[in-house]
Amino acid sequence: MQGQREIGWTFAEAHWGKGYATEAARAAIAHAFDVLALPVLYSQTSESNVASTRMMQRLGFTFRPELGYDDPDYPPQDNPTTVWSLDAPHA
Repeated sequence: MQGQREIGWTFAEAHWGKGYATEAARAAIAHAFDVLALPVLYSQTSESNVASTRMMQRLGFTFRPELGYDDPDYPPQDNPTTVWSLDAPHA
């Protein structure tokens, strides 16, 4: 996945669960595919981040277990890092 286009999100806890991240991600995904003409987009999170995992599933991303890894910059409770991909829709 290194060197590939990736989407991510970080929101203050006061704004969690209000749909802002999903709305922003949908707009960014549309831009990535419609304007930038990317063939695929990646996203990643820690296995422990259930909310981001659910959001990636809701957005249509596919879990890519073969791309997962342990990130030495994060503590054990935030590993492993899971990787997801979303293919551009075919016109």
